Amino acid sequence: MSNKGKEKKNKKRIPELLAPAGSKEAFIAAVEAGADAIYCGGKLFNARMSADNFDLDEMAEAVAFAHKRLVKVYVTVNTLIKDEEIEEALRYAEKLWEIGVDALILQDIGLAYLINRCLPDFPIHLSTQGTIYNLDGVRAAAKLGFSRVVLARELSLDEIKAVTEGTTVEIEVFCHGALCYCYSGQCQMSRAIGGRSANRGACAQPCRMKYEEGFSLSPKDFSSIDYLAEFRDAGVRSLKIEGRMKSPEYVATVVSIYRKYLDELYIKGSYKLSSEDRKKLAQAFSRGFTDLNLNGNEAEEDIMSGSSPKNKGLEVGSVISQKSIGKKGGKKRGEKTGKSDRYILEVDLIEELSLGDILEIEGYPDSSFTLTYLEKAGAHYLLGDIKTLVKPESKVNRLVSAELNRDASIYFKSKDWTGGKYIRKVPLEIDATGTASGSIKITFKEPITGMLAKVELTGIERSSDEADCRERIVSSLSKLGGSAFDASGIRMHGDFCFILPVKEINALRREAVALLEEKLIGRREAIDIEKALAESKIEIENAGDTFEFYLYEVPNKKDNPEFFNGLGGLLETVRDKGMTPAVLFPAAEIDKVDAGLKELADSLDAQLVPYVSNVSRGKEDELIQANREEIMRFCKEHDAPIYLGNLSQIELLSGFANEGVELRYDFGVNVYNKWAAVAVASLGLKEGAPSLEVDDYHFGSKPLMIIGHDNPLSEIQDKRGRRYMLMKPWYSDQVRLVENAPDSLDDALSTASGKTNEFIRYYVI
Repeated sequence: MSNKGKEKKNKKRIPELLAPAGSKEAFIAAVEAGADAIYCGGKLFNARMSADNFDLDEMAEAVAFAHKRLVKVYVTVNTLIKDEEIEEALRYAEKLWEIGVDALILQDIGLAYLINRCLPDFPIHLSTQGTIYNLDGVRAAAKLGFSRVVLARELSLDEIKAVTEGTTVEIEVFCHGALCYCYSGQCQMSRAIGGRSANRGACAQPCRMKYEEGFSLSPKDFSSIDYLAEFRDAGVRSLKIEGRMKSPEYVATVVSIYRKYLDELYIKGSYKLSSEDRKKLAQAFSRGFTDLNLNGNEAEEDIMSGSSPKNKGLEVGSVISQKSIGKKGGKKRGEKTGKSDRYILEVDLIEELSLGDILEIEGYPDSSFTLTYLEKAGAHYLLGDIKTLVKPESKVNRLVSAELNRDASIYFKSKDWTGGKYIRKVPLEIDATGTASGSIKITFKEPITGMLAKVELTGIERSSDEADCRERIVSSLSKLGGSAFDASGIRMHGDFCFILPVKEINALRREAVALLEEKLIGRREAIDIEKALAESKIEIENAGDTFEFYLYEVPNKKDNPEFFNGLGGLLETVRDKGMTPAVLFPAAEIDKVDAGLKELADSLDAQLVPYVSNVSRGKEDELIQANREEIMRFCKEHDAPIYLGNLSQIELLSGFANEGVELRYDFGVNVYNKWAAVAVASLGLKEGAPSLEVDDYHFGSKPLMIIGHDNPLSEIQDKRGRRYMLMKPWYSDQVRLVENAPDSLDDALSTASGKTNEFIRYYVI
C-alpha cells in the first residue's frame, strides 16, 4: 500500500502522501487508506481550532497507532503566538516531543527560534502561512532552522521546480482541497469582518461569504491528481491533502485515490486516471476543481466557484418535469396553501443513484433532499421527494453518495486505536531458533526500519516429536490478526524437539509484538529545557512600539485637502519628541518618485522610505532587481532604510546591508512576539513593523488580503454595508484588497499619543 522502503530502487522517489485528520475517525481512515504521514492539531495553538482535534492523551494514542504502521505524524502548532503564550507553547511542544511526534508545523518564527534552542532535535516545518514563494525564502527559512517548507499554493510547476532544484530543504506542496483566496498567512479579512483571526486559529471563512457583488472571494477547490508525475519529476518531497474540517469519508476517499495513482506511478512510471475515480473525487466534496497556477496564471472564471460557495458534488442528471404529491402529514390549521407541498421529479439521469443519496437542484440552494423514492419511468426516472419548485432542464447534482460513503466507511468503521479489523498491515520477517539444550529464540524484524524484537524461552522439556512442535510454533507465530503486523515469512532454524504448550508460544509472540510496537512508537526521553529557555530570554527593544497609518491614493480622498492636511496633526507627537516620521512608497516605483510624493513628505516633515510588498512574486521582484542600484543610491542619499514584507526578499536585497542600508521587516513578516524579533534579527532585520495582528499599531486603510490572480471588481460590499477596495498596482502581479480610507482621522489621532515612531504607508496606484 505504501511506497516506503522502495526509494533506493527509484531514482526519482514518489512524494510522501500527507493526509489531514481533524478527528479520530479521520485519522484512522487516513492511515488505513494509505497515507504516508498525517497532520493533525492538538487543543492548543492550531489554525483549525474548530476541528475536534486531540488532547495529549489522544495524541499519544494517535501517534502510537500511526507509528506501528510506519506512518509519520506532524502536529500543527501553526498560529501566531503572543509573548505571554510562548512559554506555554514551548512546553506543549516539549510534550509532543516526548510522545514521539515526528515534526511540528509552525507559522510563528518566534516559537521556531525557541524550539531550535530548547528542543534542537525536534524537526520543524514552516507552514504555508509563512508565505514562502521562492528559493530565497526557503533559504531564509533554513537559516531559521526549518527542515521543510510548505510553499504558497499560488505557484506554478516551473516555480516549484526552481525551488526544489536549488535546495536540500524538503519541499511540501498542497495537492487537493479547499483554497484560500488570499495568500495564506497574509489574510486579515476574517478579523476585519468578524473579529476572528485566521492567524490565531479562528478563521470565519470570509471567502465563502456572499457580498453585494455575489460570492466574489470564493475559489473552487484545488485538485492536482493529473500532476503526480510532474510533482515527482520536480523533486517535491510531500503532497498535502487539505481537509482537517472534512469528514472521515472524505479523507478515506481522497487519500485512497491519491494512494492508488502514486503507487501506479511508482510501479509503472506513469498512470492513467479513470473517469470513475475522477468522479469520486468530485463526489467526495467539490466546489468545482481548479489546478490554479500549476501551468501558469489561470483566468478568474477558471478559479472562482461562481454562484455558490458550497459543495456542488457531481452532476447526475437534469429535470424533465415536476408534479405535486400533496402535503406531507396533511394540512395543519392555519397553514397557507402550498406551504408544505411535496413533489416528485422526472429526471433524465446520467449517473446511477441509490436511496440515501443527498441531491440538490443547481441554482436552488435550499432544494437539497435525501432520495427516498426512485422508480424507472420509461427512459427517465422518478425521484422523490422535494419541497422546492424548480424549472425544467435544471441540473441535478448529488452532494452525498450513500454508496461512496459506505465504501469509504470500511477504512474507519468499528475500528479503534487498539482494536478492529485493520486493512493496513506491516509485514514482518520472523525467525525461530531452537536448540538441543531446550531453548527457543524468536526474532521479529520490520524490514523497512530494520527494527528488531527478540524474545527467548529457556528450560523447555525435550520431546521426540519435532515435526509436531514446529507446526505448532509456525501456527502460533502466524496469528498476528489483532495487531498491526502480518507475517511475510517464518523461518525455522535448529532443533525443535520440545514439549511446548501453545499458550507459552502465544505468550512469546505477544511479548515480541509488544516489544516491537514499543520500538516503532518511538516515545522519547524528557528533555530539561529550563537552562536553554533561560539562556534564550534575550532582552530586546520592544519592536511593537510604533504607530502605523495606511493611506491609499483613491478617488474619494486624493482631492480632499482637508483629509491630507489632517495628517499633520497625526504626527505632532512625533515632532515634539524630535522623531522623524516616514512616508513609505513601493521600491518598485523608485523611478516614479514624483514631485507630488516629495511634496507630501515635505509637508509632513517626513522621510521617504521604500518598501517591498508582502508578496513581490513576479513583476515587482523583476523591477526591484532591475533597479537595485537606483534603490540603494536613494536609500544612501536620504539615509533611509528599506522595508521588506517577506523573508523571501532578504536574499534579493542582501547587498544593501554591506552598503550601510538598513533592512527592516514589514508587517508581512508577521513578527508577533519578541522571540520573532530576535529570530529575524539573526537574518539581518534589526527592527521594523509588527504583524497586523498587533491591533494597537495599525490604523487607516489597512491591507486585508494579497491575492495571486486578477479580480475584475474594483470594490466589494459586505452585508453590513462596509466596502473594500480591490486594487492592482501597475508594478505588481498581486491584487490588494484593502479597507476603505477613513473619512476622519479623529480615531487615529486619539490613539497616536505615546507612540515613538509613526509611519504612513502611501501607495501610488
